[in-house]
Amino acid sequence: MRQANLAIIRERYPIPTVDELLQGMNGSVVFSKLDLKWGYHQLELTPESREITTFAIHNGVYRYKRLLFGVSSASEQYQHEIAAALAGMEGVENISDDVIVHARDQETHDKRLHTVMKRLEESGLTLNPDKCQFNMDRLVFMGILLSEKGIGPTEERVRAVSEAREPENASEALQARALSLAHEGHSILVVVDYYSRYYEYDVLTSTTTTKVINSLESIFSRHGLPVTLRSDQGPQFKSEEFSNYCESNGIKHVKTTPRWAQANGEVERQNASLLKRIRIAESEGLDWKRELRKYVTVYRSIDHATTGRAPRSCFSTER
Repeated sequence: MRQANLAIIRERYPIPTVDELLQGMNGSVVFSKLDLKWGYHQLELTPESREITTFAIHNGVYRYKRLLFGVSSASEQYQHEIAAALAGMEGVENISDDVIVHARDQETHDKRLHTVMKRLEESGLTLNPDKCQFNMDRLVFMGILLSEKGIGPTEERVRAVSEAREPENASEALQARALSLAHEGHSILVVVDYYSRYYEYDVLTSTTTTKVINSLESIFSRHGLPVTLRSDQGPQFKSEEFSNYCESNGIKHVKTTPRWAQANGEVERQNASLLKRIRIAESEGLDWKRELRKYVTVYRSIDHATTGRAPRSCFSTER
């Protein structure tokens, strides 16, 4: 499919992030997970599209009648079709071939589950009964444990951390140290635009609410005020001063789930990238602040794997 992929015009349908899905499941206590059978093969290709899937083997020439793995737009097209089948339904989340039905009580859950099953049947989508889970009070989804208590790590992940060995050599010690390097008198505030993946950062010597607000005001003065601001559960973001700041500027403030960094996924990915640059700069004896500026300049100028466009260009168009 390499040559065919060059000619495919992708829709760039957005696939939801895990934190967006978790936000929708907040407060639910009953869960069911439906697994769609055969993955992409659920979707039939139009006759005019089948020709480009032609392939030859020792006993003849064949072509696919259904969507196949290897097509560049397969994942987003699949997500689009499943989302369209479930459009307008409350208490239903979907990513790839997993559909989660959830509710705050059993009766509501059962009604939603019945409606989802009917919708899937009407759309010609088939379930894999061996992998479906119904009426669960605890459910593992995307490596995260869901329950009436909220979300948390699975037992396997807790065990992996608790049983991890201590660093035994200089290289391993450097890796462990790099995570706290930015906190040796400095902290980094990262603000990411989720649509374009463009981000700004600021090196702070203090993370009080006043300092954070001053930094945000500087960033927003260049790009305008956001409609929604998502943050972690840091004390500066939970303060009355910060709440008043958001309210006075018409900003909807959404705080992520406590003790779960992945709920602010894109920011955490950028944090990891910045810390990696700091680690490299320190190991080479370079000025880490200068190296960060160079890295961010390059990052903003090259095409992003998710959007297919440079963050700077995409952000400017969005505005």
